[in-house]
Amino acid sequence: MKPHIWKSPAKTFIFVLIYVFIIQLSFPALFSTDVFYHNRMDYARAKDNPHDFQITLEAVKRDIDSKHLQQYLIILGDSVMYGSPGNSNQNVNAYMKDSSKLPIYNLSFPGSQIGDLYAMLLKMDALGISSDHLMFNIRYSSFVKRNYWQPVLAWFQNDLRTLEPDTYQHMLSLPDVEDNDTPANFYSKSQKSLNNYVLPHFVPYLYKDYWDKWVQQLVLKLANRPPPDDTLEGGDPRPWTEKEDVSERVKDPNVIAAFDPKPFNMTDTNPDIYFLKKIIEHQKGKQTLAVLTGTNHTLAQTFVEDPKYVANMQALDQFMQNIQNGSFKYVNMEKQIPDALFTDHLHLTPDGYRQLADKLLKAYDF
Repeated sequence: MKPHIWKSPAKTFIFVLIYVFIIQLSFPALFSTDVFYHNRMDYARAKDNPHDFQITLEAVKRDIDSKHLQQYLIILGDSVMYGSPGNSNQNVNAYMKDSSKLPIYNLSFPGSQIGDLYAMLLKMDALGISSDHLMFNIRYSSFVKRNYWQPVLAWFQNDLRTLEPDTYQHMLSLPDVEDNDTPANFYSKSQKSLNNYVLPHFVPYLYKDYWDKWVQQLVLKLANRPPPDDTLEGGDPRPWTEKEDVSERVKDPNVIAAFDPKPFNMTDTNPDIYFLKKIIEHQKGKQTLAVLTGTNHTLAQTFVEDPKYVANMQALDQFMQNIQNGSFKYVNMEKQIPDALFTDHLHLTPDGYRQLADKLLKAYDF
């Protein structure tokens, strides 16, 4: 009996290990790319779980490999390039794909800073996703001096620290930059280590958000119902002229701060200039378009007519024009989209994004 008692748990343990190993290998293949990525990343899930970014990138890489793509266009940026506040069928690449010479993958994410865009390039490098064809956006607020407590990277600071520690340390040495990513106590450190280094190796846990999404989609499909609309929570893509409260929103302190007219620091001591130059260096010899996305001048008239704001825009525009070369292009989209096609001071209606898509395709003419 003793040998039998000993062997049974041992066999069970072996079978469990085999089962877990099989799940580890096969779990990602259970889902189609559309579960992870449909014209853009899934903000509703990734905003609360940073591991979802990596899962999406891996899904994009599998899609690229399965289609044997040698060339494709990557779009990086903030909420404008992401297509806020509309759904994933109303963003720039959704309107570009039928006319584009290249397949397009939009890896933009709301709230991304210029440092996030650089860190995303490093994450792409690590997975073998090419940036030979790249389009990314910047805007006025990208270069406004931030308060010391505002992060230089909103999403990928830990990735930057891991993938390029020297760059991370240099960032911390810049004026008014603090390390706000370091846990304050032992419990926080332990929790962060568990979430970052232990649980991600257990694939079913790592994919829990998308398992839930897949089940929801399956239930709707079996019921012959359309998939849920993925417009951002609270999003309203109607024109701003149809909204009653939009004029009050521009009085929000965060919006006012985004139009701060204090003279820009256009030197490398500005972390956003530093990371912009890192992107330019990374993209040397690669076909890259930098896009300065525009503003609703009617709604933001008080801000954009300030002489100091105008001077900042001129300085930024001149800076970007000066760094253009054969493979690095720049386009200024200020006043290129009618104000009537904005949904607030910054974002566009579906028709606005359709116009932006047409203009970006013409600008990306390599």
